Amino acid sequence: SENVKHSYETGLASNKGSSHPRSKFSDSDITQILNLRSNGIKLKDIAALYGVHLSTIGKITTGVHYA
Repeated sequence: SENVKHSYETGLASNKGSSHPRSKFSDSDITQILNLRSNGIKLKDIAALYGVHLSTIGKITTGVHYA
């Protein structure tokens, strides 16, 4: 509908990041992942904590996902 289209165009609605219906991470998860990485924790170790592939964590920490 026009209302839905308008809401996405103006930024009132979003399916990006943790608000996406298939998101595996909350905003606090992303913050924690970024903190762990900045403290030198390896991608593979963070990935193991969250049960995802290390490339997923890599994309989060480089801003490809959840930017």
